[in-house]
Amino acid sequence: MLLLFTSGCGSIREHWTQTRYRVHAHNAWYRHRSLNPKLPVEPAFVHDFRKGWQEGYFDVADRGREQVPVVAPPRYWGSRYENPHGHQAMEAWLMGFRHGAFAAHQDGIDTWAILPISEPYEFDESTLGPDDFAPPFEPGPMSPPVTLPAPSSNPSPPPASALPSPPEPIPSETIVPPNP
Repeated sequence: MLLLFTSGCGSIREHWTQTRYRVHAHNAWYRHRSLNPKLPVEPAFVHDFRKGWQEGYFDVADRGREQVPVVAPPRYWGSRYENPHGHQAMEAWLMGFRHGAFAAHQDGIDTWAILPISEPYEFDESTLGPDDFAPPFEPGPMSPPVTLPAPSSNPSPPPASALPSPPEPIPSETIVPPNP
């Protein structure tokens, strides 16, 4: 099962991050929809507008940029959409994408993945006194080098008298049973 999540281009972390952004896009759609119930599309194309809106919001959240696709996604490429109604559905999706990306920018979600950095530290020596500096390093007397004996080429095991004796067995009356 783990192989399913780790194969391919992404990682588990990337998968969960994208899932989180999709949930944000879903919730943001309903939040923005409640604030502005009038949509710039006909009721027959609200579904397409919503799908585009959520994809635009997700795109900004996931990538931090608003790049409107040149064409609608592949689900609109079939013969079913090769008519005026299909073209209106594609236009509604593209318009939704632009509106969703704009809403994501307004919500500030495009900055969530940007790590803040600190201001560069500037060292001002003029504010320090003579006691703020460590004294210069002065080496002390060195001890003479120690010569270690060369290791034996055929080490022998220690005699049995040098090995520790085995531990004494614990009498059974001193063992306390665990509490049930």
